[in-house]
Amino acid sequence: AGAAGAGIEEAAQRALATIVRLMPGRLAHRVSGFDAATAGGSSPSLRDAADPAVLMRVGDAIRSSEELRFDYRSADEDAAAGDADVRPVRRVQPHHLVLLGGRWYLLAFVEDVDDWRVYRVDRIEPRSHNGRRFASRALPGGDPVRYLSARFRGSDAEDRWPVHGEAVLQLPAAAAAPYVGDGVVEALDGEACRVRMGSWSWPGLAASFARFDAELREVQPRELREAFRVLAGRAARAVDGAAR
Repeated sequence: AGAAGAGIEEAAQRALATIVRLMPGRLAHRVSGFDAATAGGSSPSLRDAADPAVLMRVGDAIRSSEELRFDYRSADEDAAAGDADVRPVRRVQPHHLVLLGGRWYLLAFVEDVDDWRVYRVDRIEPRSHNGRRFASRALPGGDPVRYLSARFRGSDAEDRWPVHGEAVLQLPAAAAAPYVGDGVVEALDGEACRVRMGSWSWPGLAASFARFDAELREVQPRELREAFRVLAGRAARAVDGAAR
């Protein structure tokens, strides 16, 4: 309900409480212990949907502070059948389940690398037995959704893009606003606007600005201008190569 974006969270919580009261004690205990953070987003495809049994298994391991052992299907295996026999068995300390952008993610600490890792639940195939108990530790920043969002933006700490820049677009603000994502649009006049955006890299940010069908000026900072120079060279080489 929290991910649906329909403002029905309180009603859903009341309905869940009613259902739990009617459940057998064993099931009620498991459902009450299933805690997950949510952030709005579109629904996943059926292929990406997490198995409810796997979600409950992961939730149980989080609630019991037990190491989770599982095989993990790589991104390459989404397009072709993978060989489960050659996959390394993952052994992690599960801490949080997060629903973000229509997909379920597990945030876990991996002792072997002494760091946090993120796993898509639809790619997890749990082993038959869990590992030993572990002492729960604090997630950096404390907020699972903000932590996952920051990781997707290329940061290990703050929920913000690593690089930021701005430019004046020869485009009305109303025409640019629907396409800037979490950026900011400032109307300058009826024909131009200033756009401030962030990205995971300077070339990535330059490409974000270049997608607007408009002239650019007053590009800041210097690193963003240099990234445009790099992209221009790549584009010219691509055109030359296609012409041969």
